[in-house]
Amino acid sequence: MVYLSVLTISSIIQAAYKNPNWDAILFTLTWPPTFCSSYNVTLPLNFTDFTIHGLWPIILPNITVNCTGTEKFNISLLKGLRPRLDVEWPSLKNLSRTESLWKHEFEKHGLCAVEDPKIGNQVGYFNTSLQLRAKTDLLNTLKRYNITPSNVTEYNKTVFQEVMKKAYGSPVHLSCRQNRGKGSPKNHSLEEVRFCLNRSFSHIPCPNEGKCPERFYFPPFPKHRVIYLL
Repeated sequence: MVYLSVLTISSIIQAAYKNPNWDAILFTLTWPPTFCSSYNVTLPLNFTDFTIHGLWPIILPNITVNCTGTEKFNISLLKGLRPRLDVEWPSLKNLSRTESLWKHEFEKHGLCAVEDPKIGNQVGYFNTSLQLRAKTDLLNTLKRYNITPSNVTEYNKTVFQEVMKKAYGSPVHLSCRQNRGKGSPKNHSLEEVRFCLNRSFSHIPCPNEGKCPERFYFPPFPKHRVIYLL
């Protein structure tokens, strides 16, 4: 029988926290109409689809990873990806701070993700996120199953998750936001969809399916918007 001292056990625990072996990653997409309405932000014409919120390594079921990487965020390295990132991964709350969002996401989550050699570095982190968005193609996938943005149609969460299972093989994590505008009905609208992926980027069931109510709206992009020069 092997006995471990308290000091040895403590060292093992500390090492685990310093060098976590994350085993899943959350790929999170935001629905701009709901997000911008919630923050009273004018939505530019440039955006017509789900945008990226982040790519977040976790230890299942849902433990945040303590990143130990040392790579410094360098915006110049993203020059080749910049045209796509501006449209696919914007800071919806404040477009002038998009670079700050990228820096935050990389330093908080990317430094963990780059431990995977398939991602490797900063460019790999952002390029992987763009590839996942293209592969997921969520808006067109929903349309194929007759789930289209609407201000009048409420969607059933169970039906929505069945579509996710058919399209991607697993249920996802859904995040909704309650409409709190003055005089507005207290309904909910879809704000984010989180896909749970394993280390091979294959879809796996999310630890929980989020807190959306059984029925929610999937609002369309507003007709009156501004043109934002990226």
